[in-house]
Amino acid sequence: MIEGKRVRLRSLELSDLNEIMKHWNNMELRNLVGSTDEGPMSRNDEEEWIRSTWKQRQERKAFHFAIEAIAENKLIGGTGLFNIDWTGRSAITGISIYNPECWGKGYGQESLNLLLSFAFRNLNLNRVELDTFDFNKQLKNAT
Repeated sequence: MIEGKRVRLRSLELSDLNEIMKHWNNMELRNLVGSTDEGPMSRNDEEEWIRSTWKQRQERKAFHFAIEAIAENKLIGGTGLFNIDWTGRSAITGISIYNPECWGKGYGQESLNLLLSFAFRNLNLNRVELDTFDFNKQLKNAT
C-alpha cells in the first residue's frame, strides 16, 4: 500500500467489483479514458480483468492500483504502470477517477504523484508517459 494525505494506492481486489461496476459503464468516464470502443463491460469481464492485474504484477509486466479515498475508506478510481520496458526503464501510465462526484478535487493529481514516486524510487524507472485527450479538461489542467 502506498499512502498519501488523502488517497492510498493498493491492490485491486474482487471486493472492489461492486464499486467499479457502479461507474465503469458510464460512457462519459469511458470516453475520458478512451475505451468507448469496447462497449459495456460485464461483471465477469471486470472480475477477469482484476484477476489479470494480479498476474501482470507477479510477472512484473504492469502494476495496477486501486485509488482509495482515505477519509471514506472507499474505492474512487484506478491507476497503474503498463507496458513496462525494463531495459529502457520506462512505462506508460493511466488514471481514472470513477465517480464523477470525485472529479476535480485533486484525487487524481495526488494519485499520480504517489504513482510516479513508486515508479522512480521503487522500480528505478527513468521515464513514465501519460497520453491525454484534448477534450479531457481534468488531465489537461493537471499536466
